[in-house]
Amino acid sequence: MRLSLPQPWEELSHTADVGIAARGATPEEALARLVLALGALSAGGGAVRETADEEFTVREGGDLAGTAVAVMREVLFGLVTRGRIPCACEVLSLRPGEARVRVGSGARDPVLHAEGADVKAVTWHQARLEPDGRGYDINCGVRLVSTHLPAADVRPRLHEALAQLFRDVPTGVGSSHAIPRLAPRDLDAVLAQGARWAFARGFAASSSDLEHCEEGGALAGADPRTVSERARERGADQLGTLGSGNHFLELDVVAEVFDEPAALAFGLVPGDLAIQIHSGSRGLGYQVCDEAVAALAPAMSRHGPDYASIPDPQLACAPVRSAAGREYLSAMSAAANFAWANRQVMTGLAVRALQRALSLSEGDLGARVVSVVERAGLSRVVARLEPMGVIKG
Repeated sequence: MRLSLPQPWEELSHTADVGIAARGATPEEALARLVLALGALSAGGGAVRETADEEFTVREGGDLAGTAVAVMREVLFGLVTRGRIPCACEVLSLRPGEARVRVGSGARDPVLHAEGADVKAVTWHQARLEPDGRGYDINCGVRLVSTHLPAADVRPRLHEALAQLFRDVPTGVGSSHAIPRLAPRDLDAVLAQGARWAFARGFAASSSDLEHCEEGGALAGADPRTVSERARERGADQLGTLGSGNHFLELDVVAEVFDEPAALAFGLVPGDLAIQIHSGSRGLGYQVCDEAVAALAPAMSRHGPDYASIPDPQLACAPVRSAAGREYLSAMSAAANFAWANRQVMTGLAVRALQRALSLSEGDLGARVVSVVERAGLSRVVARLEPMGVIKG
């Protein structure tokens, strides 16, 4: 994927020089942003007009960090010797010891770029390229599903149940194809309708699922047209998947009840099986956030001194009634609807998996979505759950 300035990056404190950090969904994206951070430092906030596009290969470094430093040194060589400021970058391939990179650049302007840093070297000191536990998500939530099934009846067949869940609910970075890839028209419907889209196609625990979802499982202000092609591409085959990080699908036993009337109303009975599903809007929501940060961060000063003084570019924002604010809210709402649809599909897949693995009818399992847990973390208020088996993202 080709990226252009501006892109989000961070300036790190350093004793004598300057440190930079960039993040991405992949090592290639993170390295491209690192290259563009060098360009942003050199431009000092001035615009860079692309006038050249070059591809090069480096074969250095024993690991990804070393190879990333070699790429940065190659870009810096062009900056120092020819005055070429990088303003676009695509990492075509990256592995330890070798990288192929395409960089778009523009000429340094002594007036326009007068405030830019005069970078002379890229050092190895504390360089690293690593997974980051932080990240963006929209409408990340935990859904609790109660059942009528005693957990003691499940324990002898717990391995079969977990194995079926692993088969039916994809997990991990880039997980996909829980259901067929969505055509553009279907993806539009998901972004507009949220959980209702999945419910109408039979992905459900019971007939009351939507009544127990916040906002009925969909925000009204969503506009699929505000979601970029890149975000749509990332989400089209990820509906019904856990993803990675701290996301999980968990089989629990209701261990203790603190509020008996509330627990009874929610179908939480001590000793019974419950299901928890924690996930969000997957790559689609990440991309919506990523693009919003890149677009909003350079423009915050236009909205006044309060916005200009916000210290971290990842806190980029805009007035709600501004054009940028309205556009982001529409895209955010669409991504939130994708997250609700994602959890609704996984709910249906998990219920079907348990019925198949344990040879149960719908009535035997008695699954139902518990009210408001996606907002309030109900299991911590009404009852205590203990895990029996966990599928980690």
